[in-house]
Amino acid sequence: MQKHIRLPTVSEKMVNFKSFDTVEPEFMEKFFIKIHACVMTFAWLFCASIGIVVSRFYKPLWPQKRFCGRKAWYSIHRSLMVLLGFLVTGAFILIFVEAQGMSDISFVDFRNMHPVIGIIVMGLTTVQILLGLFRPNSSSKNRPVFNWAHWCVGIISHILAVGNIILGVNLKKARVHEYVSYVLYCFAVYQVFIVLVLEVVACNSRIKERKQQTYSIYATRNTTYSSTKDGDDNSEEPPGSFARRVILRIHVFVVTLFTGSVVAIIAVS
Repeated sequence: MQKHIRLPTVSEKMVNFKSFDTVEPEFMEKFFIKIHACVMTFAWLFCASIGIVVSRFYKPLWPQKRFCGRKAWYSIHRSLMVLLGFLVTGAFILIFVEAQGMSDISFVDFRNMHPVIGIIVMGLTTVQILLGLFRPNSSSKNRPVFNWAHWCVGIISHILAVGNIILGVNLKKARVHEYVSYVLYCFAVYQVFIVLVLEVVACNSRIKERKQQTYSIYATRNTTYSSTKDGDDNSEEPPGSFARRVILRIHVFVVTLFTGSVVAIIAVS
């Protein structure tokens, strides 16, 4: 007895070797699971990754550009997060329809914690959506509290979601080749790396801003980077804007590559 080198073909029902029936492999039974996995992968690897990076590091860019009455960074962030909300909600409902309730949970095998973590992520996503709907005005005294709450819930949701995707692709019913886990590990390392790079660029930009005395970030940050209020009509982009644009293009390309690879592996496995 040896482990299968590849995923085995499974019959639709138990086979009686004494009979002469035609045996067909199962395909459609796992169809909803595949859709659930692919949609969640796109939502959390593509939408969340780009949306978080844009919101965190690209507020100073495109100060005069507006889309639907909002500044560019906010429009990009909101569009991606709204799309993520719809995708996650749809995939969440779909998997309950497929499982016809709650799946088995085991605290011994950590992989079987996938349903519990998924419910937690869905709850955090709902909280994040509600926070966005009731976002206080940029001049409100509660705005700093909102900023920290929105940041914390978003980061925790993203970390839990990516970790839960790794758990999910290792479940037997997912029937996905195990090497997809290594692609997801690489994505996690890359995401941390790109955030660190952008932090360094942002820090260097702030140092140059202080020297040039062009921007007053700490005193007027909410007004300058508000999604609705304009700063000085003649305001220019901060130092390091070109580098940030290049990094954003690279980031979108790499995230698209990771997302496409994982979705393709899940779909064809």
